Amino acid sequence: MSHEIETIGPLEGLSGQLYGYLMENPSTGLQRGLYFNLLIRCDAIDYNGERFEPAVLIDWLTLQDVRKRHLSASLAKQAEGSFYTGAHDELNDWSLDFELDRDGWPESAHFELEVNYMENYNGHDPRLRVSGDSPVSFTGIGLSADSVKPSPRTSEEARSLIAPFYPLIRQWNSQSEDVHGCRRFNFVPSRLRVAD
Repeated sequence: MSHEIETIGPLEGLSGQLYGYLMENPSTGLQRGLYFNLLIRCDAIDYNGERFEPAVLIDWLTLQDVRKRHLSASLAKQAEGSFYTGAHDELNDWSLDFELDRDGWPESAHFELEVNYMENYNGHDPRLRVSGDSPVSFTGIGLSADSVKPSPRTSEEARSLIAPFYPLIRQWNSQSEDVHGCRRFNFVPSRLRVAD
């Protein structure tokens, strides 16, 4: 028996945002690396008498992951995913089919999800199956000064930390800003404009 959300049909992704970030956390064993996050915001749905704006989040993707046309949880074992309808519910399984732009970055995605849905099942199987399509915009690669040690002080220092993982960063435009008292460095391909 299908879940009520499954009867709504494929979700329409209004916007997808893919961004990269350099990160390390020695206390948890996370070695310095370049990771990517995909956030897809979907058109609103009516469910259980409420209106929700669902979202799909896949985090801890690698550069190799986001350059593939087909990606799944079994191929990107370190990635984590969730489905949002008022709270984030973990994905049991997921797959993405990307259309890539001329530079090899995703510009659209078809997603298939199996959600470990924690709402009232009413006798339904909690493995909620959700699918949909969305445009995707690649917004660049960022680095928060407090996410690596030693912390970079300038855009060029930040660029030099990212370069071993993605050498083309040397050709990208940069911007720095203070966010909640922390210096953040943003890099975008030359064809894109750095957000103000």
